[in-house]
Amino acid sequence: MAQLSPTLPTEDEIIAVKNAILLPLMMEMCDRSCKELEQGKGIFNTLHLAAARSLIDAIHDDLVASKKFLFSRKIKMYPDPENKLRCEYRFRGYVGEMALLRDVAKAEIAVRLGEYIKDIGAKLEG
Repeated sequence: MAQLSPTLPTEDEIIAVKNAILLPLMMEMCDRSCKELEQGKGIFNTLHLAAARSLIDAIHDDLVASKKFLFSRKIKMYPDPENKLRCEYRFRGYVGEMALLRDVAKAEIAVRLGEYIKDIGAKLEG
């Protein structure tokens, strides 16, 4: 009997795995900023806190969509407990590993946060 070879992940599946690694880190960063803003006494802290919470909500929505996509494709992720930028994933007989370099992750997070902030600004204007 011929054995089926596992199929390689599609680009969408790789992006979903990458999102499942980066988005929780982005939420942690924003949550830390919210806690700092709550303790501050600046005149614009309430405004900044509302914007940060809106940012967390947008990131959370994308994280949920990414996790639903992974679940629908039956992709199981096993994060590395020692390194948040690394995980193993398994599906359709394929075992893969994704590890992001710290500098690459920082750059990606900066770009994505900029996009989220731009979207929130557009919603406020329009």
